[in-house]
Amino acid sequence: MHLSKQDIAALLAFASKDETRPWMACVYFEPADGNAVATDGHTLVRRTDTARSEGEPFSIQTQDLARASKLLCKGGSVEVSDGALTVGGQLIKPAPVEGKFPPYREVLAGVNRGAHTKFGMTAAYLARLEVVAAACGRKDHGVRLETGATELDPLFFEASAMSGVEWFGVIMPRRL
Repeated sequence: MHLSKQDIAALLAFASKDETRPWMACVYFEPADGNAVATDGHTLVRRTDTARSEGEPFSIQTQDLARASKLLCKGGSVEVSDGALTVGGQLIKPAPVEGKFPPYREVLAGVNRGAHTKFGMTAAYLARLEVVAAACGRKDHGVRLETGATELDPLFFEASAMSGVEWFGVIMPRRL
């Protein structure tokens, strides 16, 4: 799987900043499904790539992805494979992540995506959607939003890039 600087920024925007919860201060990769997933417990994003590979799921700490992103030249990408990162031929072997990534598929499976209602969110959450749109690389293409049946249901968003990469995410409601 290859990640651009914008892809990494979008994933890191959704990952937990709490280093006391290392299982969430990371990005979770599922090579067989082409998924990269990040969550902070209130918001979640999944990036699905058409490129798939063999291998077991693994997590990479946010600071390792941020470091790899800083090494990127304009238009370059980070190769993510077997729990390691490669940038411009340089291999970065991150430390293992402690703990188990949350069962995000269970969260997504329990979603009622058919009805619509009002939804409250903070400006910081909206800014995360802008980062995902930028990762798609299409200025004329936005992010699609869908609310649940009640104001306590999460908001879902999705976007797609011309490369075939798909983004799907969840934002839990805030009482405003």
